[in-house]
Amino acid sequence: MIKQKYVIPVLSSSLSYTIAILLTLSIDRWNWPGLYIYIVGFLGVLAASVYAVIVEKKHVEEVEKTAKNIQSSFDHTHNEYVRENRNLCELIVNNELETAAISLVPNIETIRSNIFLPDKADDKLYIAYSYGMKNAPDLTIRLEKNAGCAGHAYHFGEPTVANLVDPSIQLRREWKLENDQIPITSHLKAILAVPVRHPINNQKVIGVLNLDSTDPIAEIFERKDFQEQVQHFALIIAALLWLGSVVERN
Repeated sequence: MIKQKYVIPVLSSSLSYTIAILLTLSIDRWNWPGLYIYIVGFLGVLAASVYAVIVEKKHVEEVEKTAKNIQSSFDHTHNEYVRENRNLCELIVNNELETAAISLVPNIETIRSNIFLPDKADDKLYIAYSYGMKNAPDLTIRLEKNAGCAGHAYHFGEPTVANLVDPSIQLRREWKLENDQIPITSHLKAILAVPVRHPINNQKVIGVLNLDSTDPIAEIFERKDFQEQVQHFALIIAALLWLGSVVERN
């Protein structure tokens, strides 16, 4: 099909230049019919050039259209892959939270677990994933990056335990919670927050793995071996958040 488009330009150009050569060889003055023959030859060359430009323009447009279609198809496929990959990773993160809560503290029914991530919109920590927190009053809490156990772990990059003997006072004085946040968290007696570090850049904290309970089990949370087990879950969750593009890749 493309070869046929160039048949007319090639023939026209060849014929025009042939006429020009014959004129050069056989005509010694510009009069009839030599002048008109030359003009016809010139117009043929011009027509062939214009036609070639039009054909090339159409060809380029077709190539660009094909390229856009390919790009659009690729983007759609890529977006589908990213979405499915993220959904899978988030599903596994939720499963890891459940496993951490049940396996690490099997005899405590009030244990909960969640992941705090920073929100770019207001630079606060929010609960992105959770286990055992359905309809919990503090599910939508948003913490400053230096407030609460989660904020302390995020800010200082170290495991943090809260032993809440007198929650209403401690949450305000020790953990810097705001007045409207204290009533929705005062039911808690023990909290453990472990920083979740970027799987590639270990110096960068990307979130917090949080365990808490309404039972006074701070003594369990303070054990070094227990914190190491929680950190193991934090490593797995960090990798999943990275693989699912939930957090930045670098």
